[in-house]
Amino acid sequence: MRARASGANGLAANGMVRLGASIGLVGAAAAFSVGAGYVIGRSGSAYLGFALSVLTGFVLVALLRRDELVAASIVAVGIIIDDYQLVSIPGRLPLVGITFAGLLVAVLFVAQSPSRPWIRVPHLWLWVIVLALSALAIPHGVFLFDGLKYFATTLINSALLYVVGVQVARDLNRFRWLLIALGTFAALMAIHTIIQGASGIFLFITPQWAAWLNYKGGYSIGDGTARAGSFLINPDDNGVFMGMMLPILVGLAGGLPTRALRVAAALGAGLVLLALFFTYSNASWIAVGAGSVAYLVLVARGRTRVILVVGGVLAIVAIVVAFPQEFQALLAHATRTRELALRIGAWETGLRVIEANPILGLGLGYQTYTVYADPFRVPLQNVALSHPHNSYLEVAAMAGLPAGILWLAILGSAFWRGTRLLLSVHGRARALIGGVMVALIIVAVNSLATDGWTLAPQAIPDWLLLGAVASPALARALRSDATVAPASAPKLMSDEVEIAPPVGSAADLHDAAAASEPSVKQRLLADKALR
Repeated sequence: MRARASGANGLAANGMVRLGASIGLVGAAAAFSVGAGYVIGRSGSAYLGFALSVLTGFVLVALLRRDELVAASIVAVGIIIDDYQLVSIPGRLPLVGITFAGLLVAVLFVAQSPSRPWIRVPHLWLWVIVLALSALAIPHGVFLFDGLKYFATTLINSALLYVVGVQVARDLNRFRWLLIALGTFAALMAIHTIIQGASGIFLFITPQWAAWLNYKGGYSIGDGTARAGSFLINPDDNGVFMGMMLPILVGLAGGLPTRALRVAAALGAGLVLLALFFTYSNASWIAVGAGSVAYLVLVARGRTRVILVVGGVLAIVAIVVAFPQEFQALLAHATRTRELALRIGAWETGLRVIEANPILGLGLGYQTYTVYADPFRVPLQNVALSHPHNSYLEVAAMAGLPAGILWLAILGSAFWRGTRLLLSVHGRARALIGGVMVALIIVAVNSLATDGWTLAPQAIPDWLLLGAVASPALARALRSDATVAPASAPKLMSDEVEIAPPVGSAADLHDAAAASEPSVKQRLLADKALR
Protein backbone atom coordinates (compact mmCIF):
# COMPACT_ATOMS: atom_id res chain seq x y z
CA MET A 1 0.00 0.00 0.00
CA ARG A 2 2.83 2.39 0.89
CA ALA A 3 4.53 1.59 -2.41
CA ARG A 4 1.34 2.32 -4.31
CA ALA A 5 0.86 5.60 -2.47
CA SER A 6 4.45 6.55 -3.16
CA GLY A 7 4.02 5.69 -6.86
CA ALA A 8 0.83 7.72 -7.07
CA ASN A 9 2.51 10.70 -5.39
CA GLY A 10 5.41 10.39 -7.82
CA LEU A 11 3.09 10.36 -10.80
CA ALA A 12 1.23 13.38 -9.46
CA ALA A 13 4.51 15.22 -8.94
CA ASN A 14 5.60 14.36 -12.46
CA GLY A 15 2.26 15.60 -13.76
CA MET A 16 2.69 18.92 -11.95
CA VAL A 17 6.19 19.29 -13.34
CA ARG A 18 4.95 18.64 -16.86
CA LEU A 19 2.06 21.08 -16.38
CA GLY A 20 4.44 23.74 -15.12
CA ALA A 21 6.79 23.17 -18.04
CA SER A 22 3.87 23.40 -20.47
CA ILE A 23 2.71 26.70 -18.95
CA GLY A 24 6.25 28.04 -19.17
CA LEU A 25 6.53 27.03 -22.81
CA VAL A 26 3.19 28.60 -23.65
CA GLY A 27 4.30 31.79 -21.95
CA ALA A 28 7.56 31.77 -23.87
CA ALA A 29 5.69 31.19 -27.12
CA ALA A 30 3.32 34.06 -26.31
CA ALA A 31 6.27 36.38 -25.65
CA PHE A 32 7.88 35.26 -28.88
CA SER A 33 4.62 35.88 -30.75
CA VAL A 34 4.43 39.44 -29.38
CA GLY A 35 7.98 40.06 -30.51
CA ALA A 36 7.28 38.49 -33.90
CA GLY A 37 4.19 40.66 -34.28
CA TYR A 38 6.31 43.76 -33.65
CA VAL A 39 8.84 42.63 -36.28
CA ILE A 40 6.07 41.90 -38.79
CA GLY A 41 4.48 45.28 -38.19
CA ARG A 42 7.79 47.04 -38.73
CA SER A 43 8.69 45.10 -41.86
CA GLY A 44 5.25 44.87 -43.49
CA SER A 45 6.25 41.53 -45.07
CA ALA A 46 3.37 39.05 -45.40
CA TYR A 47 5.81 36.23 -46.15
CA LEU A 48 7.85 36.98 -43.04
CA GLY A 49 4.68 37.05 -40.97
CA PHE A 50 3.56 33.68 -42.30
CA ALA A 51 7.01 32.15 -41.79
CA LEU A 52 7.25 33.38 -38.19
CA SER A 53 3.71 32.21 -37.38
CA VAL A 54 4.33 28.74 -38.75
CA LEU A 55 7.72 28.52 -37.06
CA THR A 56 6.22 29.59 -33.74
CA GLY A 57 3.57 26.90 -33.92
CA PHE A 58 6.09 24.27 -34.92
CA VAL A 59 8.52 25.14 -32.11
CA LEU A 60 5.73 25.25 -29.53
CA VAL A 61 4.29 21.88 -30.48
CA ALA A 62 7.76 20.34 -30.74
CA LEU A 63 8.76 21.63 -27.29
CA LEU A 64 5.53 20.30 -25.83
CA ARG A 65 6.60 16.95 -27.31
CA ARG A 66 3.38 16.41 -29.23
CA ASP A 67 5.37 14.85 -32.03
CA GLU A 68 2.35 13.14 -33.55
CA LEU A 69 0.62 16.51 -34.05
CA VAL A 70 3.73 17.93 -35.70
CA ALA A 71 3.79 14.90 -38.01
CA ALA A 72 0.14 15.43 -38.98
CA SER A 73 0.80 19.14 -39.59
CA ILE A 74 3.55 18.18 -42.04
CA VAL A 75 0.89 16.38 -44.11
CA ALA A 76 -1.26 19.51 -44.17
CA VAL A 77 1.72 21.73 -45.02
CA GLY A 78 2.81 19.40 -47.82
CA ILE A 79 -0.61 19.62 -49.47
CA ILE A 80 -1.74 23.18 -48.74
CA ILE A 81 1.59 25.05 -48.84
CA ASP A 82 4.06 23.00 -50.88
CA ASP A 83 1.72 21.56 -53.50
CA TYR A 84 -1.17 24.01 -53.72
CA GLN A 85 0.92 27.09 -52.83
CA LEU A 86 -1.90 28.78 -50.90
CA VAL A 87 0.79 31.14 -49.63
CA SER A 88 3.25 32.24 -52.28
CA ILE A 89 6.74 31.00 -51.48
CA PRO A 90 9.72 32.77 -53.09
CA GLY A 91 10.99 30.70 -55.98
CA ARG A 92 8.02 28.30 -55.61
CA LEU A 93 10.27 25.73 -53.98
CA PRO A 94 8.05 23.09 -52.30
CA LEU A 95 10.42 22.52 -49.39
CA VAL A 96 8.42 23.65 -46.34
CA GLY A 97 7.19 20.15 -45.53
CA ILE A 98 10.57 18.53 -46.01
CA THR A 99 12.15 21.24 -43.82
CA PHE A 100 9.67 20.56 -41.02
CA ALA A 101 10.22 16.82 -41.35
CA GLY A 102 13.99 17.27 -41.15
CA LEU A 103 13.66 19.55 -38.13
CA LEU A 104 11.40 17.06 -36.36
CA VAL A 105 13.81 14.19 -36.99
CA ALA A 106 16.68 16.33 -35.70
CA VAL A 107 14.74 17.33 -32.56
CA LEU A 108 13.78 13.72 -31.87
CA PHE A 109 17.37 12.55 -32.26
CA VAL A 110 19.07 15.33 -30.30
CA ALA A 111 16.49 15.49 -27.49
CA GLN A 112 16.34 11.73 -26.88
CA SER A 113 16.30 10.63 -23.27
CA PRO A 114 15.80 7.42 -21.25
CA SER A 115 12.05 8.10 -21.21
CA ARG A 116 11.93 9.06 -24.91
CA PRO A 117 14.73 7.15 -26.63
CA TRP A 118 15.52 7.14 -30.32
CA ILE A 119 13.64 4.23 -31.93
CA ARG A 120 15.57 1.94 -34.23
CA VAL A 121 14.39 2.51 -37.80
CA PRO A 122 13.80 -0.82 -39.60
CA HIS A 123 15.90 -1.19 -42.76
CA LEU A 124 17.26 2.35 -42.63
CA TRP A 125 20.32 1.10 -44.51
CA LEU A 126 18.06 0.18 -47.45
CA TRP A 127 16.82 3.75 -47.59
CA VAL A 128 20.41 4.98 -47.68
CA ILE A 129 21.18 2.70 -50.65
CA VAL A 130 17.97 3.69 -52.48
CA LEU A 131 18.76 7.38 -52.07
CA ALA A 132 22.36 6.85 -53.18
CA LEU A 133 21.34 4.93 -56.30
CA SER A 134 18.62 7.47 -57.10
CA ALA A 135 21.08 10.34 -56.74
CA LEU A 136 23.16 8.79 -59.52
CA ALA A 137 20.19 9.26 -61.88
CA ILE A 138 19.84 13.00 -61.22
CA PRO A 139 22.49 14.15 -63.77
CA HIS A 140 20.76 12.17 -66.54
CA GLY A 141 17.70 14.40 -66.47
CA VAL A 142 16.71 17.05 -68.98
CA PHE A 143 16.95 19.77 -66.34
CA LEU A 144 19.06 19.47 -63.20
CA PHE A 145 16.46 21.37 -61.16
CA ASP A 146 13.74 18.94 -62.25
CA GLY A 147 15.77 15.97 -61.02
CA LEU A 148 16.72 17.63 -57.74
CA LYS A 149 13.10 18.61 -57.08
CA TYR A 150 11.87 15.04 -57.63
CA PHE A 151 14.70 13.62 -55.51
CA ALA A 152 13.90 15.96 -52.62
CA THR A 153 10.11 16.10 -52.66
CA THR A 154 9.47 12.43 -53.49
CA LEU A 155 12.37 10.24 -52.36
CA ILE A 156 13.95 12.18 -49.48
CA ASN A 157 10.51 13.19 -48.23
CA SER A 158 9.38 9.55 -48.26
CA ALA A 159 12.46 8.47 -46.29
CA LEU A 160 12.10 11.30 -43.76
CA LEU A 161 8.40 10.68 -43.16
CA TYR A 162 9.08 6.96 -42.78
CA VAL A 163 11.57 7.80 -40.01
CA VAL A 164 9.10 10.26 -38.46
CA GLY A 165 6.39 7.61 -38.44
CA VAL A 166 8.66 5.14 -36.65
CA GLN A 167 9.56 7.72 -33.99
CA VAL A 168 6.11 9.19 -33.25
CA ALA A 169 4.27 5.86 -32.96
CA ARG A 170 5.80 5.09 -29.56
CA ASP A 171 2.58 3.71 -28.11
CA LEU A 172 -1.03 3.28 -29.07
CA ASN A 173 -2.15 6.54 -27.51
CA ARG A 174 0.22 8.61 -29.62
CA PHE A 175 -0.63 6.47 -32.65
CA ARG A 176 -4.30 7.19 -32.02
CA TRP A 177 -3.69 10.94 -31.74
CA LEU A 178 -1.80 10.85 -35.03
CA LEU A 179 -4.84 9.25 -36.68
CA ILE A 180 -7.22 11.73 -35.05
CA ALA A 181 -5.21 14.67 -36.40
CA LEU A 182 -5.01 13.15 -39.88
CA GLY A 183 -8.71 12.29 -39.83
CA THR A 184 -9.62 15.85 -38.84
CA PHE A 185 -7.59 17.26 -41.72
CA ALA A 186 -9.15 14.74 -44.12
CA ALA A 187 -12.66 15.75 -43.02
CA LEU A 188 -11.84 19.41 -43.70
CA MET A 189 -10.44 18.48 -47.12
CA ALA A 190 -13.61 16.46 -47.76
CA ILE A 191 -15.84 19.45 -46.97
CA HIS A 192 -13.81 21.56 -49.40
CA THR A 193 -14.13 18.83 -52.04
CA ILE A 194 -17.89 18.47 -51.55
CA ILE A 195 -18.44 22.22 -51.90
CA GLN A 196 -16.41 22.22 -55.10
CA GLY A 197 -18.15 19.15 -56.51
CA ALA A 198 -21.71 20.10 -55.57
CA SER A 199 -21.62 23.84 -56.31
CA GLY A 200 -18.62 24.35 -58.56
CA ILE A 201 -17.20 26.89 -56.09
CA PHE A 202 -13.51 26.43 -55.27
CA LEU A 203 -12.87 28.09 -51.94
CA PHE A 204 -9.51 29.86 -51.54
CA ILE A 205 -8.72 29.57 -55.25
CA THR A 206 -5.56 31.33 -56.39
CA PRO A 207 -5.30 33.08 -59.77
CA GLN A 208 -2.71 30.57 -61.00
CA TRP A 209 -4.85 27.54 -60.21
CA ALA A 210 -8.01 29.23 -61.50
CA ALA A 211 -6.28 29.66 -64.85
CA TRP A 212 -5.08 26.03 -64.77
CA LEU A 213 -8.55 24.63 -64.00
CA ASN A 214 -10.00 26.76 -66.77
CA TYR A 215 -7.37 25.39 -69.17
CA LYS A 216 -8.18 21.80 -68.09
CA GLY A 217 -11.91 22.40 -68.31
CA GLY A 218 -12.33 21.53 -64.64
CA TYR A 219 -11.19 17.98 -65.45
CA SER A 220 -14.73 17.47 -66.76
CA ILE A 221 -16.09 14.09 -67.84
CA GLY A 222 -19.09 12.84 -69.79
CA ASP A 223 -21.60 15.65 -70.32
CA GLY A 224 -19.33 18.29 -68.86
CA THR A 225 -19.51 17.24 -65.21
CA ALA A 226 -16.54 18.81 -63.44
CA ARG A 227 -14.45 16.63 -61.14
CA ALA A 228 -13.33 17.91 -57.72
CA GLY A 229 -9.63 17.89 -56.94
CA SER A 230 -9.72 20.26 -53.96
CA PHE A 231 -6.27 21.49 -52.92
CA LEU A 232 -4.65 18.55 -54.72
CA ILE A 233 -6.13 19.99 -57.98
CA ASN A 234 -6.01 16.70 -59.92
CA PRO A 235 -9.15 14.65 -59.04
CA ASP A 236 -7.22 11.38 -59.35
CA ASP A 237 -4.74 12.57 -56.73
CA ASN A 238 -7.59 13.72 -54.50
CA GLY A 239 -9.22 10.33 -54.99
CA VAL A 240 -6.09 8.58 -53.71
CA PHE A 241 -6.07 10.76 -50.58
CA MET A 242 -9.80 10.38 -49.86
CA GLY A 243 -9.65 6.65 -50.54
CA MET A 244 -6.85 6.08 -48.04
CA MET A 245 -8.41 8.28 -45.35
CA LEU A 246 -11.78 6.50 -45.48
CA PRO A 247 -10.71 3.31 -43.61
CA ILE A 248 -8.69 5.38 -41.13
CA LEU A 249 -11.83 7.25 -40.09
CA VAL A 250 -13.79 3.98 -40.06
CA GLY A 251 -11.09 2.55 -37.79
CA LEU A 252 -11.35 5.59 -35.52
CA ALA A 253 -15.12 5.09 -35.39
CA GLY A 254 -14.45 1.67 -33.91
CA GLY A 255 -11.32 2.44 -31.92
CA LEU A 256 -11.97 5.68 -30.03
CA PRO A 257 -12.82 5.45 -26.33
CA THR A 258 -16.06 7.50 -26.15
CA ARG A 259 -19.32 7.32 -28.07
CA ALA A 260 -19.20 11.02 -29.04
CA LEU A 261 -15.76 10.63 -30.61
CA ARG A 262 -16.82 7.49 -32.44
CA VAL A 263 -19.88 9.25 -33.87
CA ALA A 264 -17.72 12.19 -34.96
CA ALA A 265 -15.33 9.80 -36.73
CA ALA A 266 -18.26 8.05 -38.45
CA LEU A 267 -19.57 11.41 -39.69
CA GLY A 268 -16.08 12.21 -40.96
CA ALA A 269 -16.03 8.90 -42.83
CA GLY A 270 -19.35 9.84 -44.45
CA LEU A 271 -17.93 13.17 -45.59
CA VAL A 272 -14.84 11.49 -47.04
CA LEU A 273 -16.99 8.94 -48.89
CA LEU A 274 -19.07 11.72 -50.45
CA ALA A 275 -15.91 13.64 -51.35
CA LEU A 276 -14.51 10.50 -53.00
CA PHE A 277 -17.71 10.34 -55.09
CA PHE A 278 -17.12 13.86 -56.43
CA THR A 279 -13.60 12.97 -57.62
CA TYR A 280 -15.06 10.45 -60.12
CA SER A 281 -11.80 8.51 -59.86
CA ASN A 282 -12.18 5.01 -61.30
CA ALA A 283 -8.90 3.74 -59.83
CA SER A 284 -9.78 5.03 -56.37
CA TRP A 285 -13.21 3.39 -56.36
CA ILE A 286 -11.67 0.07 -57.40
CA ALA A 287 -9.02 0.42 -54.69
CA VAL A 288 -11.66 1.28 -52.06
CA GLY A 289 -13.63 -1.78 -53.13
CA ALA A 290 -10.57 -3.96 -52.59
CA GLY A 291 -9.91 -2.23 -49.27
CA SER A 292 -13.49 -2.80 -48.13
CA VAL A 293 -13.11 -6.54 -48.67
CA ALA A 294 -9.78 -6.46 -46.79
CA TYR A 295 -11.36 -4.58 -43.88
CA LEU A 296 -14.23 -7.05 -43.57
CA VAL A 297 -11.86 -10.03 -43.70
CA LEU A 298 -8.90 -8.81 -41.65
CA VAL A 299 -10.32 -6.26 -39.22
CA ALA A 300 -14.07 -6.41 -38.62
CA ARG A 301 -15.56 -9.11 -36.42
CA GLY A 302 -19.12 -10.25 -35.62
CA ARG A 303 -21.82 -7.61 -35.73
CA THR A 304 -19.30 -4.96 -36.76
CA ARG A 305 -19.20 -6.58 -40.20
CA VAL A 306 -22.97 -6.34 -40.50
CA ILE A 307 -22.96 -2.69 -39.37
CA LEU A 308 -20.27 -1.79 -41.90
CA VAL A 309 -21.95 -3.58 -44.79
CA VAL A 310 -25.40 -2.14 -44.06
CA GLY A 311 -23.98 1.33 -43.37
CA GLY A 312 -21.91 1.29 -46.56
CA VAL A 313 -24.85 0.19 -48.71
CA LEU A 314 -27.13 2.83 -47.20
CA ALA A 315 -24.50 5.53 -47.73
CA ILE A 316 -24.07 4.63 -51.40
CA VAL A 317 -27.85 4.46 -51.94
CA ALA A 318 -28.19 7.90 -50.34
CA ILE A 319 -25.53 9.31 -52.68
CA VAL A 320 -27.23 7.78 -55.74
CA VAL A 321 -30.63 9.18 -54.72
CA ALA A 322 -29.27 12.63 -53.86
CA PHE A 323 -27.04 12.98 -56.94
CA PRO A 324 -28.56 10.91 -59.78
CA GLN A 325 -27.00 12.88 -62.65
CA GLU A 326 -23.57 12.81 -61.08
CA PHE A 327 -23.89 9.06 -60.50
CA GLN A 328 -24.71 8.55 -64.18
CA ALA A 329 -21.63 10.60 -65.07
CA LEU A 330 -19.53 8.36 -62.79
CA LEU A 331 -20.86 5.24 -64.50
CA ALA A 332 -20.19 6.71 -67.93
CA HIS A 333 -16.66 7.61 -66.92
CA ALA A 334 -16.05 4.15 -65.45
CA THR A 335 -17.18 2.36 -68.61
CA ARG A 336 -15.04 4.34 -71.05
CA THR A 337 -12.68 1.85 -72.64
CA ARG A 338 -10.28 4.62 -73.64
CA GLU A 339 -9.32 5.20 -69.99
CA LEU A 340 -8.18 1.60 -69.54
CA ALA A 341 -6.42 1.51 -72.93
CA LEU A 342 -4.39 4.62 -72.06
CA ARG A 343 -3.35 3.11 -68.71
CA ILE A 344 -2.25 -0.12 -70.37
CA GLY A 345 -0.29 1.87 -72.94
CA ALA A 346 1.41 3.87 -70.16
CA TRP A 347 2.42 0.63 -68.40
CA GLU A 348 3.80 -0.89 -71.60
CA THR A 349 5.80 2.25 -72.28
CA GLY A 350 7.17 2.17 -68.72
CA LEU A 351 8.24 -1.45 -69.13
CA ARG A 352 10.03 -0.64 -72.37
CA VAL A 353 11.82 2.25 -70.65
CA ILE A 354 12.99 -0.08 -67.86
CA GLU A 355 14.15 -2.67 -70.37
CA ALA A 356 16.22 -0.08 -72.24
CA ASN A 357 17.62 1.59 -69.08
CA PRO A 358 17.77 -1.12 -66.41
CA ILE A 359 20.63 0.13 -64.21
CA LEU A 360 20.36 3.90 -63.75
CA GLY A 361 17.01 4.58 -65.40
CA LEU A 362 16.08 7.54 -67.58
CA GLY A 363 16.79 10.11 -64.90
CA LEU A 364 14.68 11.72 -62.20
CA GLY A 365 11.90 14.19 -62.88
CA TYR A 366 8.59 14.43 -64.66
CA GLN A 367 9.93 16.60 -67.47
CA THR A 368 12.73 14.09 -67.98
CA TYR A 369 10.27 11.22 -68.31
CA THR A 370 8.05 13.20 -70.69
CA VAL A 371 10.95 13.84 -73.07
CA TYR A 372 13.07 10.70 -72.76
CA ALA A 373 10.23 8.16 -72.61
CA ASP A 374 8.59 9.46 -75.77
CA PRO A 375 10.72 7.32 -78.16
CA PHE A 376 9.55 4.21 -76.29
CA ARG A 377 5.87 5.12 -76.45
CA VAL A 378 3.53 2.34 -77.62
CA PRO A 379 0.48 2.98 -79.87
CA LEU A 380 -2.01 2.60 -77.00
CA GLN A 381 -0.42 5.60 -75.29
CA ASN A 382 -1.43 8.23 -77.84
CA VAL A 383 -0.31 11.20 -75.72
CA ALA A 384 2.95 12.04 -73.97
CA LEU A 385 2.83 11.38 -70.21
CA SER A 386 5.03 12.61 -67.39
CA HIS A 387 5.03 9.25 -65.57
CA PRO A 388 3.92 5.67 -66.31
CA HIS A 389 0.80 5.91 -64.10
CA ASN A 390 2.18 3.18 -61.87
CA SER A 391 4.36 3.99 -58.85
CA TYR A 392 6.14 0.63 -58.98
CA LEU A 393 7.18 1.18 -62.60
CA GLU A 394 7.92 4.85 -61.99
CA VAL A 395 10.75 4.37 -59.51
CA ALA A 396 12.40 1.67 -61.65
CA ALA A 397 11.99 3.69 -64.87
CA MET A 398 13.42 6.90 -63.43
CA ALA A 399 16.01 5.65 -60.92
CA GLY A 400 16.83 2.20 -62.31
CA LEU A 401 15.81 -1.35 -61.55
CA PRO A 402 18.16 -1.84 -58.53
CA ALA A 403 16.73 1.23 -56.79
CA GLY A 404 13.20 0.12 -57.68
CA ILE A 405 13.72 -3.38 -56.24
CA LEU A 406 15.19 -2.06 -52.97
CA TRP A 407 12.39 0.51 -52.73
CA LEU A 408 9.89 -2.34 -53.08
CA ALA A 409 11.79 -4.26 -50.38
CA ILE A 410 11.28 -1.36 -47.93
CA LEU A 411 7.61 -1.18 -48.86
CA GLY A 412 7.13 -4.93 -48.47
CA SER A 413 8.96 -5.04 -45.15
CA ALA A 414 6.78 -2.28 -43.68
CA PHE A 415 3.66 -4.07 -44.89
CA TRP A 416 4.85 -7.32 -43.33
CA ARG A 417 5.51 -5.67 -39.97
CA GLY A 418 2.13 -3.96 -40.03
CA THR A 419 0.34 -7.19 -40.92
CA ARG A 420 2.02 -9.08 -38.07
CA LEU A 421 1.07 -6.28 -35.68
CA LEU A 422 -2.54 -6.34 -36.86
CA LEU A 423 -2.83 -10.09 -36.37
CA SER A 424 -1.46 -9.85 -32.82
CA VAL A 425 -3.94 -7.29 -31.40
CA HIS A 426 -7.65 -7.28 -30.60
CA GLY A 427 -10.46 -4.92 -29.68
CA ARG A 428 -10.16 -1.22 -30.38
CA ALA A 429 -6.44 -1.48 -31.03
CA ARG A 430 -7.28 -3.79 -33.92
CA ALA A 431 -9.71 -1.23 -35.35
CA LEU A 432 -7.08 1.52 -35.32
CA ILE A 433 -4.21 -0.51 -36.75
CA GLY A 434 -6.53 -2.31 -39.16
CA GLY A 435 -7.79 1.02 -40.50
CA VAL A 436 -4.23 2.09 -41.29
CA MET A 437 -3.31 -1.23 -42.90
CA VAL A 438 -6.41 -1.14 -45.11
CA ALA A 439 -5.59 2.48 -46.02
CA LEU A 440 -2.15 1.33 -47.15
CA ILE A 441 -3.70 -1.53 -49.11
CA ILE A 442 -5.91 1.02 -50.89
CA VAL A 443 -2.86 3.12 -51.77
CA ALA A 444 -1.03 -0.01 -52.97
CA VAL A 445 -3.90 -0.97 -55.28
CA ASN A 446 -4.41 2.61 -56.43
CA SER A 447 -0.71 2.91 -57.25
CA LEU A 448 -1.12 0.29 -59.96
CA ALA A 449 -2.93 2.95 -62.02
CA THR A 450 -1.68 6.20 -60.44
CA ASP A 451 1.43 7.59 -58.77
CA GLY A 452 0.00 7.06 -55.27
CA TRP A 453 3.27 6.15 -53.51
CA THR A 454 5.39 8.64 -55.46
CA LEU A 455 3.28 11.79 -55.86
CA ALA A 456 5.06 14.41 -53.76
CA PRO A 457 2.19 15.53 -51.45
CA GLN A 458 0.59 12.06 -51.29
CA ALA A 459 3.88 10.37 -50.40
CA ILE A 460 3.92 12.26 -47.08
CA PRO A 461 0.91 10.56 -45.42
CA ASP A 462 1.69 7.26 -47.18
CA TRP A 463 5.18 6.84 -45.76
CA LEU A 464 4.30 8.45 -42.43
CA LEU A 465 1.70 5.73 -41.82
CA LEU A 466 4.00 3.01 -43.16
CA GLY A 467 6.65 4.04 -40.66
CA ALA A 468 4.08 4.16 -37.85
CA VAL A 469 2.82 0.59 -38.32
CA ALA A 470 6.42 -0.64 -38.76
CA SER A 471 7.61 1.03 -35.55
CA PRO A 472 9.25 -1.44 -33.12
CA ALA A 473 8.17 0.82 -30.24
CA LEU A 474 4.49 0.44 -31.11
CA ALA A 475 4.87 -3.33 -31.29
CA ARG A 476 6.61 -3.38 -27.89
CA ALA A 477 3.94 -1.18 -26.32
CA LEU A 478 1.16 -3.43 -27.56
CA ARG A 479 3.06 -6.53 -26.44
CA SER A 480 3.45 -4.95 -23.00
CA ASP A 481 -0.30 -4.22 -22.84
CA ALA A 482 -1.05 -7.81 -23.83
CA THR A 483 1.37 -9.57 -21.45
CA VAL A 484 1.88 -7.14 -18.55
CA ALA A 485 -1.26 -6.41 -16.54
CA PRO A 486 -1.67 -5.86 -12.81
CA ALA A 487 -3.14 -8.89 -11.05
CA SER A 488 -5.82 -6.75 -9.43
CA ALA A 489 -6.99 -5.18 -12.68
CA PRO A 490 -10.55 -6.14 -13.72
CA LYS A 491 -10.91 -8.32 -16.78
CA LEU A 492 -11.93 -6.32 -19.85
CA MET A 493 -14.19 -7.37 -22.66
CA SER A 494 -12.53 -8.04 -26.02
CA ASP A 495 -13.82 -4.76 -27.49
CA GLU A 496 -12.70 -2.75 -24.45
CA VAL A 497 -8.98 -3.53 -24.50
CA GLU A 498 -7.04 -0.94 -22.56
CA ILE A 499 -4.97 1.05 -25.06
CA ALA A 500 -3.69 3.93 -22.95
CA PRO A 501 0.10 4.13 -23.02
CA PRO A 502 2.19 3.24 -19.98
CA VAL A 503 2.80 6.32 -17.84
CA GLY A 504 6.26 7.49 -16.93
CA SER A 505 9.77 6.68 -17.99
CA ALA A 506 11.34 3.53 -19.34
CA ALA A 507 12.31 2.67 -15.76
CA ASP A 508 8.65 2.88 -14.72
CA LEU A 509 7.78 0.44 -17.48
CA HIS A 510 10.47 -1.94 -16.33
CA ASP A 511 9.26 -1.77 -12.72
CA ALA A 512 5.67 -2.41 -13.77
CA ALA A 513 6.73 -5.40 -15.84
CA ALA A 514 8.80 -6.80 -13.01
CA ALA A 515 5.94 -6.36 -10.54
CA SER A 516 3.48 -8.27 -12.71
CA GLU A 517 5.99 -11.08 -13.46
CA PRO A 518 4.45 -12.62 -16.61
CA SER A 519 5.39 -16.22 -17.21
CA VAL A 520 8.26 -17.18 -19.46
CA LYS A 521 5.80 -18.97 -21.73
CA GLN A 522 3.76 -15.78 -22.14
CA ARG A 523 6.85 -13.82 -23.07
CA LEU A 524 7.97 -16.41 -25.61
CA LEU A 525 4.53 -16.53 -27.22
CA ALA A 526 4.37 -12.74 -27.47
CA ASP A 527 7.88 -12.52 -28.93
CA LYS A 528 7.01 -15.21 -31.47
CA ALA A 529 3.86 -13.34 -32.52
CA LEU A 530 5.84 -10.17 -33.20
CA ARG A 531 8.99 -11.74 -34.65
